[in-house]
Amino acid sequence: ERGYSDAEHAQGVELELMQALAREARLKVRLQELVSTLEQVTKNAEARLLEGREIVHDLNHTNSILAETVDRNNKKYQAKFKRMEQQMLQMVERHTTQVQSLQQRIASLETPPTNSSENSMSSLAI
Repeated sequence: ERGYSDAEHAQGVELELMQALAREARLKVRLQELVSTLEQVTKNAEARLLEGREIVHDLNHTNSILAETVDRNNKKYQAKFKRMEQQMLQMVERHTTQVQSLQQRIASLETPPTNSSENSMSSLAI
């Protein structure tokens, strides 16, 4: 006894071949799905990378503008501060001059009048 006849053997081989072809078809479909998914993931990653680069570029540009604005404002306020400081020094000088002038005037008013000034005063009274 041979166990399997040639026809049964051919049927078994044919069945195995059909199963292998069906597996191959399923694997091809699965492989195509995986390739498609990989392409989509790659496309999304590239889009995110590009978007990230654009955001970084925009942030760098904005940061540059802000830094320039800060520098410009700093220079502007430094100049304003120096002007105010000069004005304050001028006011102090004027005040000092005025105080000295007033002190001299007070001193001149506090000194006793001389005879010549008394005579001129008495001549005014007559």
